Amino acid sequence: MSAGPAALVLGGFPRITVPVARSLAARGIPVYAGGFFSAPRVPRSRSLRGYIELPGPGQSSLEAFPAALLAVIEQRGIDTVIPVGDGELTALSGCEDRLASRVHRMYPSAALAARVLDKGATLTVARSLGVPIPESICVGSAEDFRRQGGAMRFPVFVKPRDRGRPNPARMRYFDGPEPLFAFLDAHRGAGCEWLVQRFVPGEGVGVEVLMDADRPLAIFQHRRLKELPPGGGVAVRSVSEAPDPVLVERAVALLRALSWEGLAMVEFRRDPATGHSVLMEINGRCWGSMALPIACGVDFPYYAWQRLHGQEPDPPATYPIGRRMRWLGGELQRLPAVLRESLDGERGGGGLARDLGVAVLDSVNGTRDALWAWGDPWPALQDTGQAVGLLVHQLCGRLVRSPRS
Repeated sequence: MSAGPAALVLGGFPRITVPVARSLAARGIPVYAGGFFSAPRVPRSRSLRGYIELPGPGQSSLEAFPAALLAVIEQRGIDTVIPVGDGELTALSGCEDRLASRVHRMYPSAALAARVLDKGATLTVARSLGVPIPESICVGSAEDFRRQGGAMRFPVFVKPRDRGRPNPARMRYFDGPEPLFAFLDAHRGAGCEWLVQRFVPGEGVGVEVLMDADRPLAIFQHRRLKELPPGGGVAVRSVSEAPDPVLVERAVALLRALSWEGLAMVEFRRDPATGHSVLMEINGRCWGSMALPIACGVDFPYYAWQRLHGQEPDPPATYPIGRRMRWLGGELQRLPAVLRESLDGERGGGGLARDLGVAVLDSVNGTRDALWAWGDPWPALQDTGQAVGLLVHQLCGRLVRSPRS
């Protein structure tokens, strides 16, 4: 394919940006990366033609971001925009009317984006369809929780209700009310509403779908083997699974109820002991484990690009089951939390040894890395180097201050 209009991937997440860029660049599509940040976080890859720094919404004026973005679209010949972060998705949604006639948008409309960025709204739709969800309440303070959540059993997860706005903290785990109350009091002035959910034991399972007018064009399923943070979060180590008919039915029903178009990852929490699954959230953009389906031959970014350009994707009827993938930088970032849990006895005292053992085994057993490629090694080296720097900083910080309770 000869070079034509370019694509712009927005967001500071190399584990997503680079696989998406490689997918499209392999088909001859020029790809640029962009975001609200500068060096040393700028991703470097042979699949990228360059990096474009854009003014973040609110940095100067409401007009600064769309004006700069439209100038870049014109100058670089960009016809497709792909956000890989919630902040970028929110910023793009804010200038939807300006972009609608200028580019193909590999992301949902502003109205749909709001319904999946707002976790409470997502759970409301699920509840109306009879899709199981965790016990959940939305609170803004410790007083709210005392009033609404008196019967909720611990442990719980707490996360921002709206992922689309800046938040003072991401997901947190609490095994009792007092630490939860301290957290809510500490962030009372942030004006943030929190979603408190009862902890559901088990493993994260993602059902990934490309929707086209009520029709799923491609489906893939993965299970998380390690997460960051360890109790539940983004995938650090994952494995491909055969699609579970029940989970696929629920995922497609949710997306149809939302009149969804394009890419989405519907996340469930499944208890392997009982087989019971509950909905956690819908990710309405390119997701963190995107490298795994691509490695299995289910090339979601290219299928989505084809759909936007009037072409019919031809995904494989099957894909390899049991293929594993890891994100080495994420494994390094989770080590301090695993160490703390091991010292506290939360993981049987052997959690750190198990984590390190699996990481070493992955280096020799054929587990693929989300970023490593012999012909394009810099993204993996850069990401791992930054993770090592963060790990050293965290460990040195713990040596000079008293341990957290």
